[in-house]
Amino acid sequence: MDKEKLIDLLSKEKLGTLSEGEQHQLYQWYEDFDNKNRHKVIFHSQDDEQATKQRLFDKIIENDLFEQPASITWHRQWLRAVASIIVLISVSLYFYNQHQDKQANVSETVEMVSSEAQRGTVRTVELGDGTKVWLNAGSKLIYPKRFGPTSRQVELFGEAFFEVSTDTERPFKVLSGDMETLVLGTSFNVRAYKEEEHMDVKVSSGKVRVFRNLTGKQTRLADLTVGERLSVDRVKSEVSVSQIEAETISAWRDGTLIFDQTLLKDVLNQIAYRYDVQIIENINDKTSCRFSAHFKNESLPSVLASIAMVTGVKYKINGHTILLEGGNCM
Repeated sequence: MDKEKLIDLLSKEKLGTLSEGEQHQLYQWYEDFDNKNRHKVIFHSQDDEQATKQRLFDKIIENDLFEQPASITWHRQWLRAVASIIVLISVSLYFYNQHQDKQANVSETVEMVSSEAQRGTVRTVELGDGTKVWLNAGSKLIYPKRFGPTSRQVELFGEAFFEVSTDTERPFKVLSGDMETLVLGTSFNVRAYKEEEHMDVKVSSGKVRVFRNLTGKQTRLADLTVGERLSVDRVKSEVSVSQIEAETISAWRDGTLIFDQTLLKDVLNQIAYRYDVQIIENINDKTSCRFSAHFKNESLPSVLASIAMVTGVKYKINGHTILLEGGNCM
């Protein structure tokens, strides 16, 4: 019996206007409930089904349905029992759906993965969507084992070059400190070491959009295209966009160090990560002195000698520790 027909019969039963044939139909529905309508009720488990049946039976006994004469009073008592059946079914369905929602939430839990490049190394990672990532020394990437249906989001600590697999339905987002880089499919570099005052985004192909999130407010910084670099000064909150040579953006993957008017203290930080050394220094003007040079797979002594020649810094190598002092930046 369909829902509309059942409601019509129950309404007539309440008013006492059921015909003999309709009364037979309604009683027959009740008698056949367990067999014909059972499929319409979804129970969480067999125990849940049995408990619901027992409650229905107890309700019938409570109303003395089998001992009352066939009268309007009996009909109304019977109607209340039927109403109770419907309520109990609704409650059962409610708790079942609640359980299903909880199960769905559990199944949607995202499994996160962490990949890290140790100091002195470069590591390559391929993500679940086919995106390739090169992690620079001392960098870490946190990402889901499997991306969701609407977005792709990773978190970066340090520096990485991304070749993002194109997917117009799922934007790719890189979180690095309070900076956020959004793309659909392109290649770009993000540098955001916590020890450095500057964060950089450089675009090798395609287009990216960069945001900054401060005190709960998101600010759009710039849209970058090929050969553009965005630099954020964390201390002064200054943002600048400049042109660079696209081929130099990911040169570090091949062991090349490129410094272009880089603060000396940031130069030393990169050297510490690249060669896996500890630098102890007492240098003059390290926060204002800038250094420019290209080093292609050169040894640590060779790099330090070049820095010393330009800045006047004296250095001493003691195993994995570098001692630097003095200096007179030119």
